Amino acid sequence: MQESLKEQIHSLWITLQIPTEQQNMETTGPICEVNAVLQQNLEQLQQMKIKNIKEVITGIREKLHTYWDKCLYSQKQREESDFLRSENFTEELLRVHDEELLKITLYYEKYQELFDNFEKWERWWKLFLEFEKKASDPNRYANRGGTLLKEEKERTQLQKKLPKLEEELKLNILKWETEQGSHFMINGQKPMIYIATQWEQHRFKKEQEKQERCIKKDDAPICRTPLKRPLCPSNTPLSKIRKLNGTSTIISSGSACNRVIKTPRKTPNAGKLPDPLQRPSLQDKKTIDTSIPNVARQPGTFNALVTSYSEFSRDLSRKSNCVKGQLNSTTLENP
Repeated sequence: MQESLKEQIHSLWITLQIPTEQQNMETTGPICEVNAVLQQNLEQLQQMKIKNIKEVITGIREKLHTYWDKCLYSQKQREESDFLRSENFTEELLRVHDEELLKITLYYEKYQELFDNFEKWERWWKLFLEFEKKASDPNRYANRGGTLLKEEKERTQLQKKLPKLEEELKLNILKWETEQGSHFMINGQKPMIYIATQWEQHRFKKEQEKQERCIKKDDAPICRTPLKRPLCPSNTPLSKIRKLNGTSTIISSGSACNRVIKTPRKTPNAGKLPDPLQRPSLQDKKTIDTSIPNVARQPGTFNALVTSYSEFSRDLSRKSNCVKGQLNSTTLENP
């Protein structure tokens, strides 16, 4: 009996919002005297409850709303409580409120793990979305002090923790549905369907942002820096010719790079044209004299073929003596 009296007194202290310093149940003496003191304190609290019944009912309603939020009650479930809209503050209405508060309290304590896990998932999910948003920010590399590394580490951990927490939620929901004999709903939707929808919307949003970045990148103008001088032009004059191992190596200069062209060395007798400045041998001279007929030479003209350097010099001097003739060292005129 003594313990029952103490529980009722303690409940009324909470209901009436009695300050902690005024809550005192320390009694000494025989048991019958202690029980009498406790019964007297209970009756006083009940009288206070009746006098302040409106304030008490208002306080209970606030507690009910808090538990409904924790138990994920839908708007439809909350509207089923008609007594919450009553303005006739009587002891009967107070009794109904007390019963409903006790009922929702026991329900929350029984399935607290389910409600806590879902609340934790929503909190982690919001944090994960914030990290994902920061990860796609082009200015994230401006952060210093290891902030970027820390956020990336937390994002990776959340990405691993969320699927594990979802598996725990599946087991909690299965237990609830087995005991209650109905489907566990959140705002008219099954929790696991709600979670899958959130993931799908997140993937779709990331893909859409990726496509928008690709479109902006393709539409952006390409800025190219003009070169100050062309690299390896085709009309660069040859400056050096070097012969190495039977081949001719041509090195061009005047550009940003050197071009090396190797040409095979020609044999002395393969397609070689006669050099008019080179003195032929006696045997070659006889061959030329016998193969070419004697052609009368006229003043002021050159022969069609010069057989020796001495004849070329002689014809050149004759040409220079002619007033009407015009000297051209690169043109040979027929007589």
